[in-house]
Amino acid sequence: MRNVLVLILALALVSPAFADCPQGCIRVPAVGTSCFNAPAKLQGYTGYPLGFWCTEGFQASYDIPQATLMLHSGSPFGGCNPRVEVQDDFTLTGLPAGTTVSYVARFTITIDANCGFGPGSAFASVQAGADAPATAFESLSNCDPWNTTLQRQLTIPVDAIAGTPTHLTFAIEGTMGELFSETVTGHFTFEGLPNGATLSSCGGFVEGPVPTRNQSWGRVKAAYR
Repeated sequence: MRNVLVLILALALVSPAFADCPQGCIRVPAVGTSCFNAPAKLQGYTGYPLGFWCTEGFQASYDIPQATLMLHSGSPFGGCNPRVEVQDDFTLTGLPAGTTVSYVARFTITIDANCGFGPGSAFASVQAGADAPATAFESLSNCDPWNTTLQRQLTIPVDAIAGTPTHLTFAIEGTMGELFSETVTGHFTFEGLPNGATLSSCGGFVEGPVPTRNQSWGRVKAAYR
């Protein structure tokens, strides 16, 4: 019942303001991939095809304003492979339009796995525009002894122009074998934004404005020497 209420709330968040935003996509194992213009989405168990063994505890979600992605599932006999992907356009404001800015997108991934008997893995990626993505792949066949928790960080440089959207993609996925379950969460942040800048996305993420640092008279003189 709780999942149904959350899904209704997520649908209620969809408005014409987000209709032209890039979509977030969730792959439900053996069911298919669905994409949404909603800034946040929770997908629960939907009923798997007869003979497909995947836990009824399946959940996958994303929340662009909160900068998070999540998936959880398990597999009594193998075959679970959920994926969550968020694409969005991020724009810098607070600077003169056309200003060239470089900053860093950081994607932190936490993996909690219960290995059971079957092999499993987790994958994550972050990509800026058409550049090659930064990726992480973890093989989780040998937990010690049964459970393991790992954290990985991906970073990618972003070259942006103030006032012009930059397209970023964040993704997580997992594969699960026999008696294997895992929860994978991803959280994206940004570093190196210039003073006075605000970074916001079409889907509702906002960071900033970055506080302007007070400069001493000595620093000002040094800057103009």
